[in-house]
Amino acid sequence: MTTTVWWPSPDSWLWYPVEPDWPPLRSTKTRRRGWTPARQERFDQLIERYRFDPTDPHGIDVLDIGVGHGESTLGSALHAPSLRHVAVELHVPGLGRLMDALERTELSNVLVVMGDARDLLAALPRRSVGEIRVLFPDPWPKARHHVRRLIRPEVVMGFAGVLRPRGVVHLATDHADYAQWMQQVMQTAPGFVGGAVERPTWRVDSRYSLRAATAGRTVVDLRYYVAEGDASE
Repeated sequence: MTTTVWWPSPDSWLWYPVEPDWPPLRSTKTRRRGWTPARQERFDQLIERYRFDPTDPHGIDVLDIGVGHGESTLGSALHAPSLRHVAVELHVPGLGRLMDALERTELSNVLVVMGDARDLLAALPRRSVGEIRVLFPDPWPKARHHVRRLIRPEVVMGFAGVLRPRGVVHLATDHADYAQWMQQVMQTAPGFVGGAVERPTWRVDSRYSLRAATAGRTVVDLRYYVAEGDASE
């Protein structure tokens, strides 16, 4: 038996079967291979130093989801030192590299979350985030895995719940099918307006964008705004 999930109506093309015995639908996996005890000890120290508390009343200016090794987060934080960035990542070595870079640059406007972005969205207060960025998420190209894509209707509803009025969702991918999927999801999400835009100055090259350029793939940047007030209302 499968459960059919759709958005926003049963005749939308954005439907997919969900097997009830599937594991929790995550978009990536936590990996930590070949670490020495000293490296683990340093990571534990840094994660305590840079850990973001969802109950922090100051809110978030830029919520960067799935940061990989953190190149874009670091570049954005250097570009806009007055903006408070929170980087979310499950890939432990990548998060460790980002925190090492924060130590070297002595940046004070970046905090981190090691975990699933959906858990963080559920814990954040309403209207506490200025901009959400998802850059080069796993495209999960096989049709049966599309349900695992991070940009899907129920996750976008989570975005809407935490964004401030006129808040922004910025997406980027070099996977043509995923770019189309993202546009369809965002265009049917209540309260959002926007579309394709030029590459923003804050999006520095990461290993993912460089890999796309080497392979000759086009990167699509998408930017959507909360049209009026709170998109979740």
